[in-house]
Amino acid sequence: MMIKIDCPDCGFNEYCAIRVSDSKKIRLVVGLCEDGSGELDFCEIEDGHEESTKWPSEEELNSYCNLKYRDMTLTDENCV
Repeated sequence: MMIKIDCPDCGFNEYCAIRVSDSKKIRLVVGLCEDGSGELDFCEIEDGHEESTKWPSEEELNSYCNLKYRDMTLTDENCV
């Protein structure tokens, strides 16, 4: 599955995925950065711990996710 933001006003998309390195089920949240830069804010959530990074484009984020995660499923979205 490709991580993407479907419209410019989306708040976030949330995914469930399996991390390849240890086969743990985790949550991934992606949204547009609030600073207006056009970057994507990407957050990996596991057992209440959040790790956030910023990505300049969907293409780069998807390349990263395709290597690190599998079985990604969209679980929630906030499109306004």
